[in-house]
Amino acid sequence: MDATTPESLLDLFPDAPFRHRMRFRPGTVAGFFGRTPNHRELLAERRHWILDDTPAYVGAMPEAAAVLDEAHSLLLSEEVLSSDFPSRPLATPHEKTVELGR
Repeated sequence: MDATTPESLLDLFPDAPFRHRMRFRPGTVAGFFGRTPNHRELLAERRHWILDDTPAYVGAMPEAAAVLDEAHSLLLSEEVLSSDFPSRPLATPHEKTVELGR
């Protein structure tokens, strides 16, 4: 980063009364969505909540189809989807959201 690039939102708005700090750093899709040491436990918890009460945790408008397809393609290309991700085409934005979320 050069001297003119802010490292955090605080650098952008130094006089703001709200002091929530957030940093932005370059990364990779696999680094963000990839496996962690507690990968199995995290996915089990995520699946539990998504499948236990789907309406509370999943929502997708029909207009979301294109961005969900793009996310799916990106995650496939980065090899971060679970091995049990359905190989069949996912018909609706809702179904795509459920599968990508779990």
